[in-house]
Amino acid sequence: MINSKRVGAVFWILFTIASFAPNIYRSCVKISKLEKEISSLKEAQCSIKEKIKMYEEETEKLKDIDNREKMVRDKLQMVKHGEKIYRVTK
Repeated sequence: MINSKRVGAVFWILFTIASFAPNIYRSCVKISKLEKEISSLKEAQCSIKEKIKMYEEETEKLKDIDNREKMVRDKLQMVKHGEKIYRVTK
């Protein structure tokens, strides 16, 4: 009633599927991890692009001599020759 060749073929197919199942599972897990890594790298890329844009804007501001002078005075506390600085303390 049951063909022995068919039974053998079915067992062969089941054995083949069972032997590849762990590899398929590992591949799916690896794909999931890589997708998460891609997502985090894209977020990092966006933040780096924002920093680049900010630095480019700051560079553009430095091209103007008035802005450059203001930044030097504020950050480095430099004064022009003959200029006096008055500091108010509490």
